[in-house]
Amino acid sequence: MKTTMNNKPYTVIADCRKLSYDEWLKLRKSGIGGSDCAAACGLSRWKTRFELWLEKSSRFTQSSVGEAAYWGRIMEPILRDEFSKRTGFEVKEMPAFFRSTANPFMQANIDGCVNTGNGYAILEIKTAGSYAVGDWEDGLPVEYYLQIQHYLGVIGASKAYVAVLLGGNKFSYQEIARDEDMIKNIIAMEQDFWNNYVVKNVPPPVVAEDKDLLSTLYPAVKQEGVALPENQIILFSRYMEAKQAFDEAQKAKDAAEAELKAVIKDAGKVTCGAFTASWTETKRKSLSTERVKTFLTPEQLEDCTVTTTSRRFSVKSAKQGKSK
Repeated sequence: MKTTMNNKPYTVIADCRKLSYDEWLKLRKSGIGGSDCAAACGLSRWKTRFELWLEKSSRFTQSSVGEAAYWGRIMEPILRDEFSKRTGFEVKEMPAFFRSTANPFMQANIDGCVNTGNGYAILEIKTAGSYAVGDWEDGLPVEYYLQIQHYLGVIGASKAYVAVLLGGNKFSYQEIARDEDMIKNIIAMEQDFWNNYVVKNVPPPVVAEDKDLLSTLYPAVKQEGVALPENQIILFSRYMEAKQAFDEAQKAKDAAEAELKAVIKDAGKVTCGAFTASWTETKRKSLSTERVKTFLTPEQLEDCTVTTTSRRFSVKSAKQGKSK
């Protein structure tokens, strides 16, 4: 087992400081990074395997760095210095793009290399807003644990440290040991994702969260009246059964809402045991199309009109008629 950073079970393929955003994005698409690990394994709460496949196959691209990621990068050197101050460890910034020698589909960008005086460890830095503090109550979130084990698998270190700033004012860190069994499982699942879906350019099985994303892969109608194999009829049956259950649940929910509003009456907020309900006033401004028409000519209205195309999904059976 590789236990020090000097054994180098990896190749440095780029200096991130010299990469443009487009160059960095291209390298990210050439393999599976630590932040991709949970999604590739089908264990992420935030991204499915299908969405990750869309990204790696260049069918879907994040247009820019989000606000949270931007501030995370701004805070990174500050938190790296704070970790060094609190631990006494020497920490070196690692602006390199690493690729596993044994498993070239595995890549890593780490936030720092820690000299513990008894070997080297990886440093990963996180920031979590107040809305995400609860994710850390039971320890390291699973997505980040998988990310760390992925990095340890690429880099070859025996442990890592995760430093986190919670809610903007609570700093803490924890040590994560290398888990060989977990790394083996990660390698197997990532290899399956990469070789069977990305390399073969075949989408992985979809889940409920992929419903709207499928329009990215199939944005337009190219053929009509396709007859599917008889063995696909189970999908139609499942849809109709689920829709019926959904409609019944929606009616029950609407009935309960009506009954609650009847007892709330003109109160803005009520409590009952452990429950709280509110029925508040809200105001919003909207553009009146009819009033706009009085100020503009038909030609000007036409110039302001934008036509968009989307696909509408519906299912129908001979007995029940159309169902959305």
